[in-house]
Amino acid sequence: MSIILSNKDKLALISNLATMLSAGIPILEAVEGLLEESKGSMRKVLLLLKDSLNEGKPISEALAKTPHVFDPVALNLIRAAEEAGTLEETLKDLSKNIKQQIAFNDRLRSSLTYPLFVMGVFTLVLVVILAFVVPRIAKVFGSLRVELPPATQFMIAASTILLTYWPYIVAGIIIICILLVMLYRVKKRAFINLLLKLPGLRSLGRQIDLTRFTHSMGQLLKAGMPIAEALELSERTVVKKEIIVSVRSTREGVIAGRSLSEGLRKHKKVIPTLMLRTLETAESSGSLETAMKELSEYFEEQVDRTLKTVTTLIEPTMLVVVGLLVGGMMMAVIAPIYSMITQIKA
Repeated sequence: MSIILSNKDKLALISNLATMLSAGIPILEAVEGLLEESKGSMRKVLLLLKDSLNEGKPISEALAKTPHVFDPVALNLIRAAEEAGTLEETLKDLSKNIKQQIAFNDRLRSSLTYPLFVMGVFTLVLVVILAFVVPRIAKVFGSLRVELPPATQFMIAASTILLTYWPYIVAGIIIICILLVMLYRVKKRAFINLLLKLPGLRSLGRQIDLTRFTHSMGQLLKAGMPIAEALELSERTVVKKEIIVSVRSTREGVIAGRSLSEGLRKHKKVIPTLMLRTLETAESSGSLETAMKELSEYFEEQVDRTLKTVTTLIEPTMLVVVGLLVGGMMMAVIAPIYSMITQIKA
């Protein structure tokens, strides 16, 4: 069943269930209480939970039927919590994780707001020039039979195409926007990860993957899951190929009897030295779960710093690029006029 919940809906569902369980309300009554005021996708999820509980099945089995709602790490955490009788505590931890994810997405979105705004203004200026300025000037140039430079000829051709086929162009843009919005709702992470593969953002993508990996490993180890199984699930939270390869290779090494840090050490180009040394110390002291949590917080801080740096660099770069593009368009319009005036004076 394809059901999609936003992060805010997930947070509301998990936090409300955790609050009700903390108040001593049985899980079935909590689900029925939330069902009274729910609608849309949230109602569908709650109905699945209610049916599963009425049949005597765990809620993790019902949530597993909706793969777009919770990732494999969250599902396995809920499953382990049900078996250990710590569902309330696990739901509280999950709600904190979702809050952190929402905060991170908000920071990433805010860093992209300025470039998108500048590009929107530039597109508007371009449309105004092509639709209103260029046609009038083209008539003047046509009547005077002035020889036009290639840039001006290109702008006149673009203006003609825009004015002739504008209904089809607008319809195509609307269709593309709708498709992108639909794909974004289903594949949010894919869109973000595609952006992070751009030059200059690759290091940011690696930091995000390491944050996800250490965070999920810390959660799964806290739930009592074996390291090999935790590595298998954590592999699904990362995207960059080199990180996936390193995690997969490390899991194979762990199954063969090697330690976690020993397996990761073979991938020094991807795994930072700080992380390797921290894990070595944690394994010798038996505090691997705590070390993963601390590493997750460290990498999250690194991501914040990188985002601020990238945003600081993007703003002046966008201004320069847009200024050059607008200046180039204006020169393509003004150059023939200036040439014509010079010929008249001569």
